[in-house]
Parts: sequence; structure tokens; C-alpha cells
Amino acid sequence: MKVIYKYRCTSLVSNKDRLQLPVGAIVRYAGYLAGLCIWAEIDPKVKETEERTFMIIETGEAFVREGKEFINTILLDGTVWHIYEVRG
Repeated sequence: MKVIYKYRCTSLVSNKDRLQLPVGAIVRYAGYLAGLCIWAEIDPKVKETEERTFMIIETGEAFVREGKEFINTILLDGTVWHIYEVRG
């Protein structure tokens, strides 16, 4: 059985956030709910975690695309963020 859990991002200042997610978690969505959050499908029986890194890119900001997987675009009060997971 799988469930979807919400993980709150906290490091907007550095444009990167590292989250501990259960091994095998599948990121399904990024959005804003009283803060930037990632929703992931997980197996609640899995106790082992792994560090996953996410980048928050503003529209017009230069970045290296290689090694990143696009998750979602978030619009909030005139700001547009593009969320990527850093791979490898």
C-alpha cells in the first residue's frame, strides 16, 4: 500500500533544499501550502531514508539544466518558481 505525504521545504534563501525522503519515494507534486512543499508517494513500511535535493529557480534566473528533473511551476503573489529535483 502507498500513501502520499507532504514534505515542507525550508531553504528558499539558498535556492536549494535537501529533504530526507523514504527510499523509493516518487515525487508527485510541488506547490505552496503555507510554505513551499513537496508531495511524494511513499511506502509507509519503508523506514530507511535518503537525502534528495531540490532546486527552486525563479523565472529569468540562469541555471544548469543537466542532471535535473522538472517537478512543477508554482505561481504565488506575482512570483513564479520552477521546482527541479537534482539527480546524480
